[in-house]
Amino acid sequence: MEQRPENPSYWRVPAFRPALPELRGDERCGVAIVGGGLTGITLAALLSERGADAAVVEADALGAGTTGGTTGKITLQHGLKYHALAQALGADNARLYARANQAGFDLIAGFVKTLHMDCDYTPSEAYVYTEDDGDVAALEKELKALDALGLEAFYRRTAACPFPIRAAVSVKDQAHFHPMKYLHALAAHAISKGCRIYEHSQVVSVERGSGCTLKTANGGTLRAQTVVLATNYPIKDMPGFYFARLHQERSYIVCADAPGIDVRGIHINVRPPVHSFRMHNAQKPRLLAGGYGHKTGHQGEGGSYTRLRALLKNRFPEGCAPIAQWSAQDTVTLDGVPYAGTLSRETPDIFIATGYAKWGMTNSAACALLLAESITDTGGMRDEAALFSPHRFTPGASAKSFLVQSLDIAKSFTAGNLSIPFGDVQAVPGGEGKIMGADHDAVAVYKDEAGTCTSTARTART
Repeated sequence: MEQRPENPSYWRVPAFRPALPELRGDERCGVAIVGGGLTGITLAALLSERGADAAVVEADALGAGTTGGTTGKITLQHGLKYHALAQALGADNARLYARANQAGFDLIAGFVKTLHMDCDYTPSEAYVYTEDDGDVAALEKELKALDALGLEAFYRRTAACPFPIRAAVSVKDQAHFHPMKYLHALAAHAISKGCRIYEHSQVVSVERGSGCTLKTANGGTLRAQTVVLATNYPIKDMPGFYFARLHQERSYIVCADAPGIDVRGIHINVRPPVHSFRMHNAQKPRLLAGGYGHKTGHQGEGGSYTRLRALLKNRFPEGCAPIAQWSAQDTVTLDGVPYAGTLSRETPDIFIATGYAKWGMTNSAACALLLAESITDTGGMRDEAALFSPHRFTPGASAKSFLVQSLDIAKSFTAGNLSIPFGDVQAVPGGEGKIMGADHDAVAVYKDEAGTCTSTARTART
């Protein structure tokens, strides 16, 4: 089927956008934040409140990336996340992930309340549901995991939607909002605290020396002691080999006029193809349907928008009229936990935040909190910071993903494209993984604590 073209996101309404300057000339600041999405602006607000001299540099307009393409769901309910995390990383790390995201949720709710934001913030119940008997056991395991972590959850045989389900797990007191209204209100708050925000100023290089120097495509220079890359996918992935430790996934959203349709709560199904629903009742009732995502560059037959429109017609036969459709790209780490911390041990003055795996509302706020604590050396959230550290390698959850990911990226290691540092495979420390050149090949290597090496290679002359 032919894929219908995209049009601008429903959220990207220009009426409430402030006019922000480009970066021109030579400027200085204490902390330079690259990226004007939710992570960057939240961090800018937190740092500015703490008296730091922060500046944000955005390549396009604020929220032009993933922030402006989300469904705006603010929830700790991340599908079947917690059972999987407990199995792969242990119950303590699953609890830390939940605790960090709860802190992110509370931060957003706190900003909305204290700043009196007009951003359509709506408390809501979050459901993960199935229509298939075969998925009930997975839901029961997720419920047990949530209970074990102290997150109040409920087993449901119905959900607040107009089609029958087999079972669901729900979490109360979650929320959804208009992400761009929130983003711009938070940006205005950061500016009021002394932060400088520049739009249409694409950073083309980050140079380290006495501090860091950022250069933009339009000739601007920003000199800072600390740099944060809050750009969804890091614009600087070496050192750190992030090209081998991250992949991107594309997801799709259709927004429809929905008079007479009553969907209460936030809904996402269990089994792929994953899709979700939620209402946005501001001036008119709108229904947002998202899903049919895929790894970037791996889309199968049939257009995702066409399938979403068919889903709307099937699930809501009383009628809804699509008015907009758009897509967003999310970044995923090897073990499903975001990276938030220094780019590498060799670059203590450059930080990153990435890998939200389509749960960017609470994760972006959580990562901004983690980075603010680290940059200002406040001392909080140390356990969560260790879990989110970009330097971790979690073999139980990561080894297989690391090798699978390498099958995609190794094809790009060709002469004139990328030079891989050569090294001795046996010299890789236990419990770590690397991409390296060996005998003229690109090799992805993981060595367990016992010293056993697992590797995959594709010939790539460099």
